[in-house]
This record gives sequence, structure tokens and C-alpha cells, in this order.
Amino acid sequence: MKPTIKTTALAILISLGAVACGSSGGGSGGDQPSSTTNNTTANGTTQSQAETTQNNQTQNQSESSSSQVSEQVAAAQKQADEAKKQAELALQQKAAAEKQLTIAQQAAKEAQSAQAQAEADKTSQVKAANDKVKQAEAQLTAAQKQVAEAEKQAQLAQQQKAAVEQQAAAAQQAAKSAQAAQTQAEADKAAQVKATNDKLKQAETQLTAAQKQATEAEKQAQLAQQQQAEIEKQAATAQQTAAEKVKQTETQLAAAQKQATEAEKQAAAAQQAAIAAEAAQAQAEADKLAEVKAAQEQVQQAEAQLAAAQKQTEEAEKQAVTAQQEAAEKVKQAETQLAVAQTQAEQAERQAAEARQAVAAAQEAQAQAEADKLAEVKAAQEQAQQAQTLLAAAEEQAAEAAEQEVAQLREAEAQRLAEIQRQQEEAERLERERIEAEQRAEAERQAEEERLAREAEERHKNRELNNYAVVKQSMNGQADDFFAPAEIMADGINLGVIRTSDHIQSVESSGRSVRTSYNTYTYNLTEAGHGYSYKDVYREGAGSTTDYQFIYGGNRTSGETIEQLQGSASYQGKAVTYFLGGLDEYATVNLNADFDQKNISGQIDTGNNSIKDGLIHLNAGTISNKDSSVAFAGEATAISLGSGSKNPLDYSGMYEGYFMGENAKQLAGSAELEYEPFDGEHKMHAVFSAGKQE
Repeated sequence: MKPTIKTTALAILISLGAVACGSSGGGSGGDQPSSTTNNTTANGTTQSQAETTQNNQTQNQSESSSSQVSEQVAAAQKQADEAKKQAELALQQKAAAEKQLTIAQQAAKEAQSAQAQAEADKTSQVKAANDKVKQAEAQLTAAQKQVAEAEKQAQLAQQQKAAVEQQAAAAQQAAKSAQAAQTQAEADKAAQVKATNDKLKQAETQLTAAQKQATEAEKQAQLAQQQQAEIEKQAATAQQTAAEKVKQTETQLAAAQKQATEAEKQAAAAQQAAIAAEAAQAQAEADKLAEVKAAQEQVQQAEAQLAAAQKQTEEAEKQAVTAQQEAAEKVKQAETQLAVAQTQAEQAERQAAEARQAVAAAQEAQAQAEADKLAEVKAAQEQAQQAQTLLAAAEEQAAEAAEQEVAQLREAEAQRLAEIQRQQEEAERLERERIEAEQRAEAERQAEEERLAREAEERHKNRELNNYAVVKQSMNGQADDFFAPAEIMADGINLGVIRTSDHIQSVESSGRSVRTSYNTYTYNLTEAGHGYSYKDVYREGAGSTTDYQFIYGGNRTSGETIEQLQGSASYQGKAVTYFLGGLDEYATVNLNADFDQKNISGQIDTGNNSIKDGLIHLNAGTISNKDSSVAFAGEATAISLGSGSKNPLDYSGMYEGYFMGENAKQLAGSAELEYEPFDGEHKMHAVFSAGKQE
């Protein structure tokens, strides 16, 4: 319990009265050895009244201290409630930020959906939307930090409340201890009073004067307390005014925020594609809340300064108590001197005079202490005025900040609307450019398709014979001139079962024009094909013979792409073979190509019983760039079965051809084998075409 000036002064005066009574009693004992019973009773009654008064004052002091502690607890509870409100406000701000983040994320999704339909030139817009989403996430993180900070402040307020409650409990315990000490002191003083009842009568005049001085000191103390209460009231009023102004500022900011939100909704209804710009408003609101928080912190600083001033006032009171204790020490010294005077009866009067002088010195010290206290109170008042001035300045700064915030919000809103308009115009421009680009691309695509179609038609019309490999294998070499050049159409129309007849054409033979006729067999894929022509030839003196011409051809694969062909592929197709007068139009061919190793191999199934297993083996050959085309070549072998006394014969020769079409999708080629001692019709002939197996 903190002692007040009033109770301390009263305790000093009572102590001085007790000392004075002891001194005066000693002097009277020397002159009048006996006292009447009535005087003793009167003195005892007076002492009892003084003790009762002191007990009441002590109880009042304890109640006052308890009241102050209760007020401190209530103030701490109020601070905790305020911190809790701030935490709730921060949570609301967090919810608003999360809502804005959801809107921004929805805008980002819509921007990404629009990006899937737009051209590459809209990539920058999607990136901007993603950046704004990141900004909204950063704002949400900042709001979460603010919520955490508010929760910390609430916890701190709770801790402060607990500390104040502990201080209150300690103060109550100290009050109890003080009461116990006071009770013990009263018992000790009662014993002293009982021993010095005879001395009280002479000290009544001095006690009356001391009581008068105590009354005056009490009045001065009450006046000081009233002044202190007035200062505290003024400070509380200033604090309440500041809080009201802050609340007004928050109300104005909330109204501005509501207007900004309404404007944002209208802008979103006008242009949904520009919703991503709302992140800028979220940033502005976050800045606004930060400035309001800064204003609140300035008010809190002013409150802290006011609390510091109050603390200085309490410190001044403590110093006054210290001065009073020093005065009490001096009084104690006076009591010691008076005790010496009691043992020396012959010096009683002189010691009484010294005691009176000590009382006067104590009174002077008390007056000096009160003067010092008044000076400290005045200084505290000045500090309170300074705090009030600072508080007013803080309020003014808060008002200016609020005005600036409103102006900034208006400016930000104008900029936001201008940005929305700009983005809308930019989006319209980009959309027009996209449509124009699509129209141009479509026109270019159609023009390119028409150009390619024309070029393909021209190429088909103007194909030269050297695009085809022609294999003329006449069974009678002298009759080669009687075949006109043949052509493979490679148009995907398989004519393997159709024979054209009676082709009549003039050809040059031995320097003169000869009319001839022949039949043709063809097999056409989309990029490759093969076939043969045959005719009966009559020569004077030689009779009639049948000659054949074997051909293959197609659209060759460019040699520039040979390195782009990778992996392996299998090819299957048809072939035409001729051996020993036997012609097979339905033979089959199988080839395996390894483009990484640049090799090829396979076989032709002739179906000819004169050949072992009916197979012509296309042994491992090579793939190369030949005549600006991707070509292949290798050794071919077969075994002719003997008949009668004839032994089987080994035939050997070469096979060659070209890959046809894009990515070597097809191929065509020929093979020619012979047995060295024989030639002419003893040769094996084959032409083939095949497609890649997927």
C-alpha cells in the first residue's frame, strides 16, 4: 500500500505529540510528584480518541489504495478489451484480404481461359494477372502478420493485466502488513502513553498547535490531491477526445473504403476482364490501414507519455514520503533527546525547549517537504500539459493523415478507373488485332493451300522421265527400240489386275519409223509403283518373239533428309518377277531398313518352283544419298533348281532402288541376277514397290 501525504503527516504529528508528552511529563514529575485520578482518566480518553482517529484514517488509506488498485485493474482490462477489438478488426481485414485474393484468383483463371483462346500476343496480359495474384497473396501475408501482431498485443495486454493483478495482491498484502505493524505500533505507543499520562497535560497546548498544523497540512494535501485528480481528469478527457477523433477518422476511412468497394463492383460489372486490377485497390486499402495503425500508434505514444507523467507524479509523491521519513528520523532523534531529559530532571526545562526547537525544525522540514512536493506537482502538471500538447499534435497529425488518405484514395480510384479504361481499350485493340491476324492467317493459309495445289498439279503435269527409274530388260536385246518410254503414275490407284492392250505407237528403229503395239501391267502406290510391258515382235528371218520391259518409279525422298531418318522400319509390297519364260505378277517383297546404321536387307518371294524356296535373297546392302535422293543398293542371290542330270545353279547379281515420299514412307526398286555361263533369257528379273508398316 502506498502511503499518502495526509496519513504520513498525521503519523508524524502523533509521534511528535507522544514525544512532547513524554518530555513534559518528565518535567512535571519533578515539580509535582503526584497526579490526580481525574487527570489520568482525561488523558487516557484523549489518547483513545486519537487512536480511534488514526485507525479510521488507516482504514480509509487502505480502502483508497484498494480503490486505486481496482482502477488500475479496470484500466488494464480496458486495454485488453481494446487490444481484443484491434485483433478482431485485424481478423476482419484478413477476411477481406482473403476475399480479394479469391477474386484475384478467379480473375487469373479467367485470364488463363482467355489466354487459351487468344494468340501468343496475350501472354503478357496473363503474366500481369499472375503478378497481381502474387501481390494479393503478399497482401494477405501482410494481413496475417498484422493479425499475429494484434494477437501478440492482446497477449501482452493480458500479461499486463495479470501483472497489475499481482501488484494489487502485493499491495493488499502490504496493506495487511502495514495494518499489523500499525497495530503493533499502537500497542507500543499505548504502553508509552500509559507510562507518560502525567506528562500529557503539559503537552496539550503543544498538541493542539501540532493538530492545527496537521489540519493545515491535511488541507494542503487534499488540495494537492484535488489538483492531481484534476490533472488526471484533464488527461483522461484528452485521451478520450483523441480516441473519439481516431474513431471518427476510422469511420471516415471506413466510408471511403465502402465507396471504393462500391466503385470496384461497378467497374467489375462494366468490364469483367479487368477484375485483376482490384488488387491495386487491395494494396491501397492495406496502405490505408497501415497509416491508421500508425496514427493509433502515435496516440498510444501520447498515452504512454501521459502515463510517464503520471509515473513521475507518483515518483514525486514517493520523494515526499522519503522527506517525511527523514523528518520522522529527526523526530526520533528528538525522542532520544527527550528520553535523556527524562533521566535528568534538573535539565527538563532546557530539554523541553530543545524539544520545542526540534518540533519547530520538524515543522520547517515538513513545510519544506510540502513546498518541494508542490514544486514537483507543478512540474508534473507542466509535464501533463506537454503530454496534452503532444496528444493534440498527434490528433492533428491523425486528422491530416486521414485527409491525405482520403485524397490518396480518390486519386487511386481515379487512376484505377483510368487504368480499367486503358486496359479495356487495350483489350479491344488486342482483340481487333487478333481477329485481323486470324483473318490474315486464314487468307494466307488458303492462298498457300491454293499455291501448293497448283504446284502439285504442275509437278504432276510436268514430271520428267528422269524422275523414274526405267529398267528395260528385253528378252531380245535387238528389240529394245520397239518399246516406247513407260511411266509410273504413283497416284495410289492399284492397276495390278488391269492390262491395257493394243498400245499403238511409232518408234524409231534403224533410222526409220515403225508402228508397234504392246500391253502394260502396273501397280501404283501413293508415292511409288512398278510394272512391265510386253509385246510380240516379228523379225524377218527370225520369226515372232515376246519381249518384256520392266519399270519402277515414284516421288523420290530428298537426299537432304537422310540424316533426319532415324530408327528402323519394315516395308511390305508387291513384285513382278521373270525367270526361264515364267512371269509372276503377284510376287511379294519384304525389306527391313535400319536408318541409324544405314543398311537394308530382305527377300522376294517369286512363287517360281524353278527357284529354291522360290526366294530371291536381297542381302545386306547400304542406304545412301544418290542423285540427290535417298537410295539403297546391295547384292542379290538365288539358287536355280536343276532338272534331270542338271545340278542346281547359283545366281547372283545386284538390287537397287529409291525411297519414295516424305519421311521415306514407301520404296521401289529392281533386281537382276544371272549365272555366268549363260545370259539372255536365263537371267532373273524383278521390279517391286512397298510401303512402310506402321
